[in-house]
Amino acid sequence: MADSFKEIVLLGGLHRMSDYNFRIVKSLLSEELNLKGREHAQYDRISFTDLMVEKFKNDAGLEKLITICKKIPDLESTADHLRKEKAKLLNKKSQSHNESATGQNILTMDEDLQLESEMDMPMSNENSTENTDDLERTTPEQEMDLLTEDFDTNLDLQSPLQNFPTSFRISSTKKPKMKHVPYEPSEENGYQTECKEIVVLKVTEPFIYDVKEPQKVIIHATVATEEEFFRVKIFDMAFKDMFIPKNVLSISHYVGQDGFLEISNISTVSFIRAEQGWNISSTLVQRANATPKIEHILSLSEGKHVNGSFTVLKKTVRGECIFYEIQDNTGKMEVMVCGRLASIYCEEGDKLYLTGFAVSSSEGGCQLRSVLHSHLRVIKPQKSNDETTQP
Repeated sequence: MADSFKEIVLLGGLHRMSDYNFRIVKSLLSEELNLKGREHAQYDRISFTDLMVEKFKNDAGLEKLITICKKIPDLESTADHLRKEKAKLLNKKSQSHNESATGQNILTMDEDLQLESEMDMPMSNENSTENTDDLERTTPEQEMDLLTEDFDTNLDLQSPLQNFPTSFRISSTKKPKMKHVPYEPSEENGYQTECKEIVVLKVTEPFIYDVKEPQKVIIHATVATEEEFFRVKIFDMAFKDMFIPKNVLSISHYVGQDGFLEISNISTVSFIRAEQGWNISSTLVQRANATPKIEHILSLSEGKHVNGSFTVLKKTVRGECIFYEIQDNTGKMEVMVCGRLASIYCEEGDKLYLTGFAVSSSEGGCQLRSVLHSHLRVIKPQKSNDETTQP
């Protein structure tokens, strides 16, 4: 138990905080740890954790750390995370004395998986090997292509990580409890501590969103449960190799904000061992991957975010911003690109892959506008056979 408390203090607390906040914690605990003068400055996170374990033998100083984090605005979410992890640990200890709960891991949703497996028996994997191998070889550039290309709805996908044999199946049948398939991504608000099981549908490559601070990197992803889909922002690159298309994950301690689930260094992400596999509605996958019609975008409230691919009809440069006119069979609208994305070269006739562009109002009506975390990729049209054979 002492080692478990130590792990929470180090990995769930001290390791996640900035150097500045770590110095604050050391200073506030220096008296109780009998550190004279600036003696605490010589302790790094590991040695300081060892000191806390030695001093606070009951819980390695976890409760002390929670109390301090609650008083520091930047560490309030860390305090919530530590409190949650402590509760899990104590709950697990209690369950270990209950024969009916022996071996149960409170971080999984075994009961839910068992109930689902009674309704959805695992399907055969035949005819899936070829398509699965193609996805396993997906490069970052190819993964970005998934932002506008529908998944093969007959695919039975296997996780490429051999230690976590997880699979899901895209099914054309709805689950009995699913009342309808949503057209829009679901949203959550605020700090979420409960585990959510999701499958990764598509991702962007990591990119720097603040050129002044190159360490600020983000990945956009679309994920789904068996009933709904979500847009996700991943800010901690420690999770980069987990958010790969077709991986099945459990996420918790994330923040729902502005239509996205935000995964940061206080979040918990783990692989799921799914014995029975997942059934995902093909309609749900198609809607999660679809480009919205312009007519629909024009009806959205200001601040909503849009993903999709559009062909450029007209390009106009005004000051430091570029304005693109896009069109489909339902209407026309304008895309405004500023800042770092304005340096991306695009011509009329090219296709824009937009991720996280915000619906905004303008003098001419409604437009899509690049914001801090937006991503843009340009795809050149393929040349015809006549053009490629000309000398």
